[in-house]
Amino acid sequence: MLKPKSPQASFFGSYLFDRIVPVDHLLRKINQVVDFSFIHELVKDRYTPELGRPAEDPEFMLRLCLLQYIYEDSDRQVVENARLNLAYKYFLSLAVDAEVPDYTTISYFRAKRLGEEKFRLVLEQIIRQCTDKGLVKGKRQIIDSTPVIANISSSSLTGLVRKCRENALKTVKKQDAGCCQSAKWDTF
Repeated sequence: MLKPKSPQASFFGSYLFDRIVPVDHLLRKINQVVDFSFIHELVKDRYTPELGRPAEDPEFMLRLCLLQYIYEDSDRQVVENARLNLAYKYFLSLAVDAEVPDYTTISYFRAKRLGEEKFRLVLEQIIRQCTDKGLVKGKRQIIDSTPVIANISSSSLTGLVRKCRENALKTVKKQDAGCCQSAKWDTF
C-alpha cells in the first residue's frame, strides 16, 4: 500500500535549513531543477492501494537512491547520513526530527519496486533533467585506468605462524645468546 506523502514541518525546520544548507549547495540546486514526480507513474503498477503495510513514498526513496549515487554511500551510510545531515534532510523534505526508514528498505525499493532496467531509466531521466537545466555540463571525463603491478601476495596461515616463530626465536637469541646454542631451537 502506498502511503500519501505529507511534507513534514517542524518548529525549526525551515529556519535551520535556510541557515545551514548554503544556497549554492548541490542538493539545493538539484531540488530546484529536477522534477521527481515522474517516479509515481513509473512504479504505480508495483503498489496496491489497499493491501499490505504502508510503503515509503517512491519519490522519497528515489531521492535516497540519488543521494547514495552522488555521495557513493552504502545503504547503511545513506540512512545514517539522512538521520544526521541537514542537507540530506532538506533534500529529502524531512523534518529535522523525522525518522528515516531502515536501510533494507532501499535495496527492496531498488530490486522489487524498480528493477535494474527501470532504475537505469530513472537515473538517465534525472541526468537528462540536470543537463537540460545546465546543472550538469557535457564535459569529457578522463579516468586513469593504468594497470599497476604491485606485490600483493597474501600469506597463508602456515606462513604467518612460521614468520612469527622465526621472529620470536630471533628475539630470544638476542636476549640470551648462550641458551639457544643447541640444534633443537633451530628445528622447532
